[in-house]
Amino acid sequence: MTWTFAATIKGSYVSMKNGRRAVKFGGHSAFIKKQKALDWEQLAVMQVRKPKVPYAGLVALVGDFYYDQPLADLDENLLLDMLQAKKDGKNGPKPCLGVILNDRQCKAHFTRWHLDKVNPRVEFNLIDLETYTENIKRLTDIYPIG
Repeated sequence: MTWTFAATIKGSYVSMKNGRRAVKFGGHSAFIKKQKALDWEQLAVMQVRKPKVPYAGLVALVGDFYYDQPLADLDENLLLDMLQAKKDGKNGPKPCLGVILNDRQCKAHFTRWHLDKVNPRVEFNLIDLETYTENIKRLTDIYPIG
């Protein structure tokens, strides 16, 4: 059975590589998301329709990331983090899209970097892993690796 989920999230995406900051809590250090990453999460929640039930199978992520800065790193981790169904955190509910149960379900990634200073966004599809693998197999038959 083929399963897919597609969406576009408009706004300036943040790489998780650069989207965390170090803080101290009672003598302990921790890394938390920077405000820009938190702001993008709120944009995502407002723009993407949350499914009634998260998908439980293995998936592949296919995405086009349109950045507003030429030096931005291509990194899909914040998106994957938002796609999962999260539980409440210590400070209340965490924003999430609830498309999949956990980001560990994503076993393949095909992402591309683009520059669009006027309309930064993320366009993505989640596809069940079996369908994705069948399509990749056809490509590697045409263009063998190695």
